[in-house]
Amino acid sequence: MPTPLHIAAMDTAKFEIFLKNDGAFLGSLLCNVDIVWDDKIPTACTNGLKIAFNPTWFMSLPEPTRPTILLHELWHIGHLHIIRGQGMDEAKFNRAADYVINLQLSDEGNSFDGASPLLDQKWRDYTTEEVYDALPPQPPQSGPGSQGGCWSNDPGDMDMDRPDDPSDIEEIVQAVHVAVIAQQRTGYSSEHVEAVSELIQQRNKPVVDWKAELKEFAHERARAGLDYKKRNRRYSHVILPARGKRGRLIELDFFFDISGSVTTDMVQQMLAEVRFIWETLKPKKLNIIQFDTSIRKVITWVQGQSFAEIEIYGRGGTSLEPVAKRLEKNRPHGCVIMTDLECPMMRIVEGVPILWLCINNPTATVQQGKLIHIKV
Repeated sequence: MPTPLHIAAMDTAKFEIFLKNDGAFLGSLLCNVDIVWDDKIPTACTNGLKIAFNPTWFMSLPEPTRPTILLHELWHIGHLHIIRGQGMDEAKFNRAADYVINLQLSDEGNSFDGASPLLDQKWRDYTTEEVYDALPPQPPQSGPGSQGGCWSNDPGDMDMDRPDDPSDIEEIVQAVHVAVIAQQRTGYSSEHVEAVSELIQQRNKPVVDWKAELKEFAHERARAGLDYKKRNRRYSHVILPARGKRGRLIELDFFFDISGSVTTDMVQQMLAEVRFIWETLKPKKLNIIQFDTSIRKVITWVQGQSFAEIEIYGRGGTSLEPVAKRLEKNRPHGCVIMTDLECPMMRIVEGVPILWLCINNPTATVQQGKLIHIKV
């Protein structure tokens, strides 16, 4: 259990956060996370909703270093690293994110005395994703080339963890968004906060004009929603078709390619398109289907559910054959297939309207459906 000395030391570190140039942003985040003590972890870590500290390690740090550790964990949340690392090697992405944050904190004059940070000038001006792509696989835990964890010489000392519930992702994003607004209202907003603001905007911004493309698609599929009702009690023997709400999609299959040839930016864009379809077009049923050489994961949302984050599976080769087989079996009212089309063409599946979104492959063609080329 923490003693009054632990609490006083943490309060002092918290006070320093509000004095930073981005104090409104960081202070807002600090007010929206739980600070907990956990002697089962080596040093410190966060899952986006809480920040945990090993009490013995925290008190062993020089007083000027304690706010640096708290800042580091807050920036993991602020930079949306919990979300940006989805579908990647968690330990490797954690290391990449630490290199970027620690350079930022070093440039601001924060102290790392007593800690063993991942800090290397060669990553200057790199984004976290660029560092991730350039890093080698997890280094050995001992011998030549060995490397410790985030704050200590323990290779297992990682300081990012997944939220307990995938639905917590939206709570994290909302907290970060509120923090951005708080900082912008001060009249001063650093490049780091503005970069976070841009991330949030891009997260929900589709690159395709879905309002135009899918509106037409939805109207065409409205005929599939005809039902048959008795229109007048006086003529109860006459049954006529009645059209439902115009343009409302009944059931839509959204396939997205999670193969190895699809980059992280492409995956993030696919997730943005899924979100746009669900919240704007409001289909009665949406099947979200991840595939590479097989169907890896199927998530079904029905009308009334809230958007939830999607965990990425797979990352193997690419084949459209499992997509064709599923379409033949289930016959949805319509489907969207988002892929880089770095694979053989899919054979024709009769009777299923298809809208293809081809990413970063302007020469690709398909045998059926409408094809839209987009660049991410």
